Amino acid sequence: YDAGTFERIKMSKTGVPMIILSKFVCGMIFGIIQIGFSLAIATLVYDISWKHNFGLILLVHFIVMIFSLSFGLMVGMLIRNATTSFGAISFCAMIANYLGGSVTPVYLLEKIPVLKHIIKISPIYWTNQSLTNLYNDINDSKTRNCIIVLIALSVVFLFVTLFMASSGNAVPAKKSDTGAKKKEAV
Repeated sequence: YDAGTFERIKMSKTGVPMIILSKFVCGMIFGIIQIGFSLAIATLVYDISWKHNFGLILLVHFIVMIFSLSFGLMVGMLIRNATTSFGAISFCAMIANYLGGSVTPVYLLEKIPVLKHIIKISPIYWTNQSLTNLYNDINDSKTRNCIIVLIALSVVFLFVTLFMASSGNAVPAKKSDTGAKKKEAV
């Protein structure tokens, strides 16, 4: 965006929605490869046997991937500066992962009075709860709730992305005025 890419895309015949769709599809391809690689490593290295709910486990991973892609696209449309956009996504990912139990076990976080409510805003928390139950052959409301919430948020994020792209309301990147200063000096 800093190099005027968005303006060139808007002028092309392809259009912004097709560019967003291509980024989404590309992300899905790499996400599917990543899921396959992760499950293969888990099977080979950690000797995990997938005897319970493997289809639902794949579905939850796939929906988390769609959620991540739609969130990234939305942030990319809202924040045009590449460095700031990357920083915002990284910060959100770190907070969501911490609250979801990726750093500190969830059972420890649930013992802290205020934090036991805050951790429930993390999509990673619900995903971990769902996957843990599915691994242990428990198919309950946690999986259903995880899937419904992540799909709903993904749809909202995609609509915001498409709205911002089609209306041109995305926050523009700041352009440096060194070119204007050079022209004035001449």
